[in-house]
Amino acid sequence: MSHTKNGSKWMAADPDMSAGSLAFHAIEAGKFIVGTKGSNCCHCGKDGYLLIYSYYGEGEILYCGQSVSMPAGTITLIDCQKSYKVIPKHDAKDDWVYYWLRFNGSGGTYYYNSIFPEEYTAFNVDTPEIKDEFENILSDFSEPAIGGCFRISHGITTLLTYMIELRYSGSNKMYKHQQTIKRATQYIRDNYNLSLDIDQLAKRANLSKYYFIKLFKEFMHVTPYEYVINYRINEAKKYIRMTQCKVSQISDHVGFNDECNFIRTFKRVTGMTPLQYRDKERK
Repeated sequence: MSHTKNGSKWMAADPDMSAGSLAFHAIEAGKFIVGTKGSNCCHCGKDGYLLIYSYYGEGEILYCGQSVSMPAGTITLIDCQKSYKVIPKHDAKDDWVYYWLRFNGSGGTYYYNSIFPEEYTAFNVDTPEIKDEFENILSDFSEPAIGGCFRISHGITTLLTYMIELRYSGSNKMYKHQQTIKRATQYIRDNYNLSLDIDQLAKRANLSKYYFIKLFKEFMHVTPYEYVINYRINEAKKYIRMTQCKVSQISDHVGFNDECNFIRTFKRVTGMTPLQYRDKERK
């Protein structure tokens, strides 16, 4: 461990033979303090799974062709049979402090596949209890009695269960946000000819104005204002093609109370005035 600094820990488990019947049993664990120029290379072919919790500073995991950032307060899980590399961030100003635990057990594969059903990632955690759990597990390494083995197994289960909760609470939250934005776009389509503003839309979504704009752009790839304008212009195109309405009438129909603003916006979006668009469509 020449790449680690004073204060680092590494412990290998010497569990009671009966620990093999537990859900999980630890193989080795530690707390590493790695300098900015240090390296910690790990390769495929080891037994079990590896939990990594970034406590301070920032590191990076190269795993299955991906580069995953590990800033302070993130946790992830690695299948040690696959190739991986754990390194400090190359341009970091501070040391990287992280806890790690390699373990095995009959439920490892199930937990891993449940935590990463699609893409590999690291989860942000918002509780100091994660650090405490790792510290407790390290303390239990020094107790050879079966009681320590039981506590380690329970600790591993706690950490893995917490990661599953992060995975699926995040998915549920994202689904709810997606439905919220879907309702907002439907409201815009139903009421595009009325006066609409961002504050009103955000209030209906029960979100702050800033967060509503952020989510809307994330799902729709345009701001709410741009979505309203584009929808109004698309509706205006239909009126221009299919009716003999005057430009002033169409402006009112699609929610522009100012004819000059409507013509200016229509030209900005389409590259031509409403009358030029009508002439082009009817040739």
